[in-house]
Amino acid sequence: MDISLYLDSDSVWLDVPVRDKRAALRFLAEKAARKINVASHKVLEALSEREGVCSTATGKGVAAPHCRLKGLNAKVWCAFLRAETPLDFDSFDRQPTDLMFLIVSCENAGADHLRLLAKFARLAREERIRAALRAVQLPQEAVNVLTAE
Repeated sequence: MDISLYLDSDSVWLDVPVRDKRAALRFLAEKAARKINVASHKVLEALSEREGVCSTATGKGVAAPHCRLKGLNAKVWCAFLRAETPLDFDSFDRQPTDLMFLIVSCENAGADHLRLLAKFARLAREERIRAALRAVQLPQEAVNVLTAE
């Protein structure tokens, strides 16, 4: 799965001053809404509903919030957020989260949605990838890290 098909530097935000999980999801929902032309409350509602099932935090400071939306024109849209300060994202390892990879897809995105989740999970397991994402200074550098593999 080629992340570069779904992620560009305009969808990367570094050192965002979000204080908690809800604020991070709200920030991502607002940014997504502008990019995919959907009301931000619909994106936030879908993300919150998914988080209500089970936290999307995967541990080691990483989360992959994701949702599917009815009526979405784009098949899949991705974003990356690095929080200024790690925050509680209800991670199973109880470690604060600072790296978030967002996936918003249409209802019938099927395999692409799942492949992107799997790809990001594989990348996030690598300490060197997490370290690189924590060290980048520019959005394009984060894209490069996520798409180099």
